[in-house]
Amino acid sequence: MTKKNSISAKKVYSICFLALMVILFYYTVHNFLYESRTDINGVAKEAENVSLAELYPFENTEGEVMPKDIIDLGFVSKYAAFVDSVKSVVEDYSSTNKLYLSKSKNIQYLFSKLTFNDVFMYRNNTYVKSSNGYTVGYFPYCPSPKSMENILDFSSWLNNKNIQYLTLIAADKPDDSISEFPKGVEHGYTRMIEEYKSFLDKNKLFYIESKNTLLEKNKDFYSWFFKNDIHWNVHAGLAVAQETARTLNDELSIPTDKSALKDSNYKLYIYPNSLFGNLDCEIGKTHREDMEVLYPKTKTNFHIEIPTSGIDKTGSFENTLINQSKLSPKASFYSAFLYGDHPLIKIENNNCKNGTRVLFIKLSFADTVCPYLANAVQYVDMIDPRYFDGSIRSYIEQTKPDCVIFCMGVPTKYDEYYLHLK
Repeated sequence: MTKKNSISAKKVYSICFLALMVILFYYTVHNFLYESRTDINGVAKEAENVSLAELYPFENTEGEVMPKDIIDLGFVSKYAAFVDSVKSVVEDYSSTNKLYLSKSKNIQYLFSKLTFNDVFMYRNNTYVKSSNGYTVGYFPYCPSPKSMENILDFSSWLNNKNIQYLTLIAADKPDDSISEFPKGVEHGYTRMIEEYKSFLDKNKLFYIESKNTLLEKNKDFYSWFFKNDIHWNVHAGLAVAQETARTLNDELSIPTDKSALKDSNYKLYIYPNSLFGNLDCEIGKTHREDMEVLYPKTKTNFHIEIPTSGIDKTGSFENTLINQSKLSPKASFYSAFLYGDHPLIKIENNNCKNGTRVLFIKLSFADTVCPYLANAVQYVDMIDPRYFDGSIRSYIEQTKPDCVIFCMGVPTKYDEYYLHLK
């Protein structure tokens, strides 16, 4: 190597070393600022009996905007966001034992998750970043006649006990307008919904088709979902709760306080960058989005019990039915609603005396519905059959609900391992 080349190499090394020092210096400052910020979660945990306004003072705009938990340092912040996205993906797959660097296919998978293609295929799943900015996943056509038989037997058993049975069909995020799926990929959910409705009609089982409920209020179907998550947002949760309360009261003669669910009774709060959507987790698009929660304007008093998690709390809506510790960029989980999925959740509305008790047999779509329906009835119980290892029928005989609401979308072959309804 010539002396000239040696000097050039030293310059390159010096520049690289200097760049590394700048990055380390930035992270030292960044971490100091990050740790010095006010932790709104800690405040929320300690303030069981404090009003939301006292917990979080802020200016009123279109919605109540929570303080942003981000320090904007321009380009540096954007770089940090990119590094955080890589870190999130690595931590995700390391913690779930999905990342084995000795296997080339997993290296390729990790690399694919860090790309930003509009169409991403992994295993048998296809995900699309639609032209409207929403991430969607297709669902294969996989009906389950066995599950249908279980539902029919279960509804007949309830009828013999004089307990109403109501099906709440959870709408899936993609609709027929999606055209970005690769050729040959069929989104089978729409087809299965039509077959499911025919089954319910044939057997005279009452149901609510949530998609129609939502479209009647807003034709922009995607507006009812989080952009990067499969679930309904809080606006859909309230709208579906309103229709459920109406159906119970007007169609099934089960008393509900429909007035408690009027739109005007709720105030919107926005938590910036507090949701890391599960669909984006699947495809490695680590963009966070705002989380919205509708809080009652009136004084509320609830008791919630989650036996498997040791949760037994009494207090206002915001301090019992919403897990405030999850509403932060440091947490970013849909599980802020009712603390996520659990085998059994029991809610009592201490301000409601209509005596109505409903039992939800549900998947996670119900997590944004039940907190609001709880404002209109005295008791809401929730069983997630994926985790509940007891007898659903024994629990029903013990608690004697007025209505069992089956909120699980369309039964598929993937549900057969837990959907016994015994």
